Amino acid sequence: MGQTKIPKKDPRMTKLHYQIQQQTGLSKEFRKSVYKVYAEPTLVVVHYTGNATAAVDFPHGNAKRPVNFVPTAKLVTDKLADKNKKLADVRIESAAESEHYQPRNLNQKRYFERKSQIATDSFLVLHELAYVLPGFVWSITTFPDMVVLFGLPDLLAMLDKCKQDILLLTYDTTFNLGDFYITTLVVQLTCFTERPILPVAFMLHERKFQKFHVKFCEGIAEHLSPTIASMSLHICTDGESGCSNAIEEVFPSWIVFNCWNHIVRDVEFWLKKHGAGKDELTVYKSHVRNLLSSETDEEYSMNRNSYRQTWSQAFAEYYESCLEKRVVSSCKTKQRQRGTVRISSEKLACCEAEGVAFI
Repeated sequence: MGQTKIPKKDPRMTKLHYQIQQQTGLSKEFRKSVYKVYAEPTLVVVHYTGNATAAVDFPHGNAKRPVNFVPTAKLVTDKLADKNKKLADVRIESAAESEHYQPRNLNQKRYFERKSQIATDSFLVLHELAYVLPGFVWSITTFPDMVVLFGLPDLLAMLDKCKQDILLLTYDTTFNLGDFYITTLVVQLTCFTERPILPVAFMLHERKFQKFHVKFCEGIAEHLSPTIASMSLHICTDGESGCSNAIEEVFPSWIVFNCWNHIVRDVEFWLKKHGAGKDELTVYKSHVRNLLSSETDEEYSMNRNSYRQTWSQAFAEYYESCLEKRVVSSCKTKQRQRGTVRISSEKLACCEAEGVAFI
């Protein structure tokens, strides 16, 4: 019935809310709360409250026989949705399990196989859009992976008018729009007085492979003029290696750096996962922000050596192996050396819409 973060300002766990289903509808007479602790990913606390006798089994609404309905566990339904897995194999694997972890029949297997496929209507609507909006949909690939490239060629062509200024781009992936990913290229159009920030190209994909990002970049290159494609444009990413590698492969002259907000969020996520307290979160995040704000290489080295003495061994190893390369390539002194606009920890502009970040 929903979820809440505990506590709200500095969440350490997630609480999932459940109610019982009765023949007359949902009831709050008996409830279940599930707590997922960030510091212990394998730990789940289940808390029942209310009158347990109110939870009574009953037949499914579409059942033809008066047999109590027992839902099949998601672990099993995921196996049933796999076309390469036979029903007989699933039955053998779950023979010793309770009814909740056993498949029912062949019809259930066929149902989940069909459910895992993209509906015919979706294919028709997708191709209809490609014909109704000429130039918007660039390509549609359905096998072996679903990949759709689309965008606004007119806005990409407009970059030629902005080539006298420093062009800033963002390349980011969001997974908040459905059971798929959307990768977006966002551009700041400096040829306008308002300097609007607009999404201009998109990729819909089901898996986050570097080869798909290469394909997307190649599609973008086809709609850019050779002048823009060969310029030293500054493009910001979320730090995912597949994105950065694809951009460097297709656009070798582009300068790739990471969004400061994403770097700090990655630090926060790692700290919470390892049980850091609120004070530790504040200290480590401020250290990383200060390193990103370093005015010179000497200031960065001095701050790093000073902070390194106060860090835990685990965080120091994490920083050196996963973060330092990203921080060094994206800190203020590097941006100034490349001629990028002035960036500071206070003035770091991050325009986020459904997971898209822009510096």
